[in-house]
Amino acid sequence: MRIGRFEPRYGCAALIWCAIILWASTTPDPPGKPLFDLPMADKAVHFCGYALLCWLVAMGMRRAQRSYRTATLMVVPVVFAILYGILNEIIQTFVAARSYEIGDMVANTLGAVSVQAGFAYARFRKRARNV
Repeated sequence: MRIGRFEPRYGCAALIWCAIILWASTTPDPPGKPLFDLPMADKAVHFCGYALLCWLVAMGMRRAQRSYRTATLMVVPVVFAILYGILNEIIQTFVAARSYEIGDMVANTLGAVSVQAGFAYARFRKRARNV
């Protein structure tokens, strides 16, 4: 079932994923912490986590009954992911053993942008085949 502006199953998945990100961001000692001792592992987790968040929002919009302009489909999921990442980084300043990191923000943004770049590339390929 689709409800107007968003596909509910993707909406629910996006909300659950947001809750998981929030939980992981506010847990002073999250499970799997030894993994983060590897160089850049923390940034890879941020990249993948926010890429998934952006993908869930983008798919929810793409599968909705409403037809969005291409610019809206490209911008809204990225902006949502970036703003949610900023919010989580701010919240972390109030959690023991956590801190605000610009590098995490960059990884979040790159993850979200990479998903939309993939959608843009797929759209470009589809148009190129139809010409």
